[in-house]
Amino acid sequence: MTYQTNDKGFSLIEILLVLLMIAILACLGIPSWQRYLREARRADARASLLQIALLQQQYLANHARYGNLTQLGIIPISSQGYYQLRIRKHDRPLNFIATAIPVGSQALDSCGVFAINQEDRVTDQIQYANNACWYP
Repeated sequence: MTYQTNDKGFSLIEILLVLLMIAILACLGIPSWQRYLREARRADARASLLQIALLQQQYLANHARYGNLTQLGIIPISSQGYYQLRIRKHDRPLNFIATAIPVGSQALDSCGVFAINQEDRVTDQIQYANNACWYP
């Protein structure tokens, strides 16, 4: 006498193994994905600071001094919202330092604060982002 079984579907063990494999892949992939996102978001800081530098030169040509964010018509948050923007006046009237400070999840980025002054980007590796962060 032969019995026919109609076993259709998956066993509990098979489903658990698939879920375990998905969990392992997620644990390996999510940190890398987050790192790449943070690296891509650095463009927001670079673009905002380069815009500030350009507007500062225009403001200097018209007013013989550098302006603050309000005078330049810039809101204190970057266009995509990942960096807080600040302009710090230097002790000399024809100098400035504009900074982009990471906020939210971007604060975990290894580059930290980006800065630019009247001459070019500031790459003091102790306080500000280095060349590798400016030019990936």
